[in-house]
Amino acid sequence: MEYRHPYLGLEPGKKKPLILVLAILFGLVLDAYSSFILGKDIVYTHFFYIPIVLGGIWYYRDAVYVALLLGLVHIITTLIARDFGIVTLEAMQRTAIFIIVAYIVGFVSEKQAKSLVLEEKKRRDAIRKSEEKYQSLVESTDDSIYLVDRDCRYLFMNKKHLSRLGLSGDQFQGRAYGDFHSEDEAKDFAEKINHVFVTGSSIQYEHEGSREGYFLRTLSPVKDPETGEITAVTVVSKDITGRKHAEEEIRKLNKKLELRVIDLEEITRMKTQFLSMTSHELKTPLTPVNAQLQMLREGYMGKLNAKQEKSIDVILRNVERFGNLINDITDISRIEAGRIRVSFKRMNLNDVVNEAIKMQEPFAQEKGIKISMRLGELPIVIGDAERLRQVISNLLENAIKFSKGSSDVEVETKRDGENVLVRVTDHGIGISREDEEKLFRPFSQIDTSMGRAYGGSGLGLAIAKGLIQVHGGKIWVESEPGKGSSFYFSIPIEQTIEEKEAPLLIRRSH
Repeated sequence: MEYRHPYLGLEPGKKKPLILVLAILFGLVLDAYSSFILGKDIVYTHFFYIPIVLGGIWYYRDAVYVALLLGLVHIITTLIARDFGIVTLEAMQRTAIFIIVAYIVGFVSEKQAKSLVLEEKKRRDAIRKSEEKYQSLVESTDDSIYLVDRDCRYLFMNKKHLSRLGLSGDQFQGRAYGDFHSEDEAKDFAEKINHVFVTGSSIQYEHEGSREGYFLRTLSPVKDPETGEITAVTVVSKDITGRKHAEEEIRKLNKKLELRVIDLEEITRMKTQFLSMTSHELKTPLTPVNAQLQMLREGYMGKLNAKQEKSIDVILRNVERFGNLINDITDISRIEAGRIRVSFKRMNLNDVVNEAIKMQEPFAQEKGIKISMRLGELPIVIGDAERLRQVISNLLENAIKFSKGSSDVEVETKRDGENVLVRVTDHGIGISREDEEKLFRPFSQIDTSMGRAYGGSGLGLAIAKGLIQVHGGKIWVESEPGKGSSFYFSIPIEQTIEEKEAPLLIRRSH
C-alpha cells in the first residue's frame, strides 16, 4: 500500500498549531508524571526532548520515534544517575547534543516531507486529470449512465440521464429508480440489481420503458479497491428505439417477401406445368405431320417436281425447327421442376465435341463459317454424354448465329486440374457487361430486336446452365462488344456412375 505522511491530509494552516499543542501537552504530562508520581525533581527534562519532538514530528513521522527514543534515554540516564540538583555540565552537554540531533533530524525530515508533498501533488493532479477525462467521457456520450446502490437509490447520473428524467443539477439526490418508473419496472430493475450484488457479474438485457422506448442496458458491479466488496452498480442505458423500429419494419417486409416467394413458387409451378402440358400437346400432332412430309418427299404419293420438292424441304426445316423448340420447352420445364433425368457413364468428351460439331456444320456452312478445333488430351470423364452434347451444340449454335459471315468459330478442350474445360469462341457482335447477367435466364435475350434479327427462343443458354449444374460444374462467358464472345464450362473428371433425377437446377438471378 502507498505510504502517506499522517499529517498531509490536514490543511496547511492547521498543521503546525496542532503539532505544537500536542508536543507541549506531551511534555507537561511527562513532567507531571516525573514530579508527582515518581516524586523526582526533574522539571528541566522537557527542555531536552521537546526540540527533538518538534523538529522530527514537524516534517516526517519516523523522526518522532528517534525523538522519543532520545528522550527516553535521557530519562533513564537521569533516573540511574539520580542527578536531581542544578543542571550539571554533563546535562548541558546532553542538551546540546539533543538539540543538534533534533536539528539534523528536522533538516532531513524537511527534505523528505517536501519530496512526499511533491509526490502527493503529482498523484492528486493525476487523479484530477483522470477524473476530468472520465467525466468528459461520461458526459459526451449519448447513452444514459447512472450509479445506484443496493436499494436502487441514485448515487450519480450524467446529463443525458438527467435530461431523460426531466431533472437538473443534484435533483436526483435522495431519489430512487422507483420514483420515475412504474411499479413493475421498478421491481424488475431491483431484481437485476440484486443479482449483480449477489453474483458480482455484469448482465445485459433489452428494456422496453413504459414511456421512454427501447433500451439496451448493461449493469456492472463497482467494487471497493481495498476490500473487493460491491458498493454500487453502474448502469449504461443505450437508446435502441430506432433500431427496434427498423427491425420491426424488416420483419414485416420479410413476411411480405415470404408470401411473395410462396406466390412466385406457385406461379412457377403452374408455368412449368403449363409448359410441360403445352409441349406435349404440340408434339403429339407434329409427329404425324413430319411423317407425312417425309413420305411426300420420298415420292410415296407421287413424283414431285423441283418446285414442290423445294417447298417440302422448307416445310420440313420449319417443322424440325418447331420440334426443337418444343424439345427446349420440355427440357426447361423439367429442369425448373427438378425432374430432368441424367445417366452418368464413362465417356470421351472429345468424341462428344466432335458429334456436336457435325450436327452444327450444315448451319455453319450456310453462313460461310468455319468451325476449327483444338482438342487437348483428356482423361475419361464421367457424365451424361447426350446432355453434354446438347450443351456444346447449344453453345455452337449461338456462336454461329451471332457470328459475321466468313468468320471462324473455335472449340477448345483441355484439362484444368481436377476438371475438364471446354471453350467455344466466336468473333461476332459481343456482349456488354450489363447484358451478361441476363444470358442464362430462361426466355431471356439481351435485346428484343436481336430476337427478331437472329431468331431463337432464349432457352438454349438456360438449358446449358441447368445441365452443367447437374454435372457439378459451372458455366460463364467472357465478351467484349464488337469483338466476339467466349463461352466456357468446366465439369469434374470424377463423379459417381449412376442414373438419377436431378434436383432443382437453375438458380435465378435477381
